[in-house]
Amino acid sequence: MEHTARAVNGRQVERPAVEPAVVKPEREPMIDARPWLVADGVARPSLSRCPLCLGEVLPVLGIPEFVRHRSALHDARCVLTTRTYQPDELVVRKAYDVAVGFAHRMRFVRRWEFHYAAVQQLCPSFTMKRFATVLAYADVLNLWSYPNLREEDLASVLLVLTGFMRLADSAVKGAPESVGWVRFWFDASVRDVGDLWGARTSAPGLFRIEYREPGSTPFPTGADVLGGMRVDTLQMPWTERVAGPAPELHAADRAAFGRFVARSHRN
Repeated sequence: MEHTARAVNGRQVERPAVEPAVVKPEREPMIDARPWLVADGVARPSLSRCPLCLGEVLPVLGIPEFVRHRSALHDARCVLTTRTYQPDELVVRKAYDVAVGFAHRMRFVRRWEFHYAAVQQLCPSFTMKRFATVLAYADVLNLWSYPNLREEDLASVLLVLTGFMRLADSAVKGAPESVGWVRFWFDASVRDVGDLWGARTSAPGLFRIEYREPGSTPFPTGADVLGGMRVDTLQMPWTERVAGPAPELHAADRAAFGRFVARSHRN
C-alpha cells in the first residue's frame, strides 16, 4: 500500500494513501430456465431462446439452471430482466371506426358474461372492478375498431392491457418470498394488438409473471421476478362456449356491469 506524507504541527507524518473506491459492476441479469423448459408442455434439455422476448440466451457459467441474454438490448427490454418498471407495453394503434367499433363493442356487451368468465378462468382473482376499468381503457384506445378482432382473444388482450395487478393479502406466513404482484404478457411477436389477427405461422405465447414486492420502484421490474408460466388458452372453442348457457355470476357483478354500460352510453 502506498503512503503519503503530511505535515502535522511541523512534523512529517506518514499515512496510508486513500485508494479509490472500487465500484462493483451490477450483477448480470439472469433467467431461471427451469420453469420454461416445459412452458408449452414439451420437455426440453435446455433453453436456447427467451420465451418472452424471443432473443437468444446462453447458459450462465457455473450456474447451469440459469441463462442470460446474448444481447444487452434484450436484457434492457425483456420483461424477465429489464430494470425499468415501465417496459414496452402492448400498443393499440387504430383510428376510430364508427361502424366496426360499434359492431364489435355491441357484440361484446351482448356476451359479456362469457368474456368475464373467460378472464376469470385465466386469472381467478380478476374482479368486476378491474374488468370495468380495463374495458373503459379499451374504449379510449379504440380496441373495438380492429376489423379482424376475434372474440376468443379478448380475455387475453384484456388481461395484458390491465398491467400490473397487486394481490391483496399476498404475504403467506412462513413463506420465504411471497408473490405481491402479477402481470400478463404476450411474447415479443405481439407488439401491436393487431399482430394477433394478422398472418402468423404460430400462436403467440401468453404468460403470467409473478413478482415480489419491489424495494425501490413503484411497480416491479425484472429484478423482482419470482417466476412465471405459460398460460393455456381457453380449452373449449369459443363458438361452443357461447352456444351454451350464460355463466352463473354474482348479482352484484351483473349490477356493476350494468352501471358501467349505462355510464359508457352516456359518455
